[in-house]
Amino acid sequence: MILSLFVILLSFLLIFAFSSYETAFLIVQRKSFTGLAPSEKKFLNSVDSVLATILVGLNFFSATASIVTFSILKNLNVTTGEAVGLAGALVSIFIMLLEFSGKNVARKSSDTVIQILTPLV
Repeated sequence: MILSLFVILLSFLLIFAFSSYETAFLIVQRKSFTGLAPSEKKFLNSVDSVLATILVGLNFFSATASIVTFSILKNLNVTTGEAVGLAGALVSIFIMLLEFSGKNVARKSSDTVIQILTPLV
């Protein structure tokens, strides 16, 4: 149960990170990517690679959070139908909040987000 909660929290953290990165990337795309290593600049100049990485990350961690939430609800003896509905609703609400907050952080500090997250992506 604790491992499941850790996986959900980690998934939510990474959804926030990918969402922030997406917005920051679009904002700083017109800038020179200062403070980054040449390999990181090369990655950022490949728009297709960056956007594909962001979308794969968002989808993977959204699905992970949904599956683990469903599993926790089933372990709490919630019926399958109710577990599917609750997991979908709870994760959707959290993802929406994380997307909004991640994009706002990136809008205000796009250079910082790019410098911190590019080496990790």
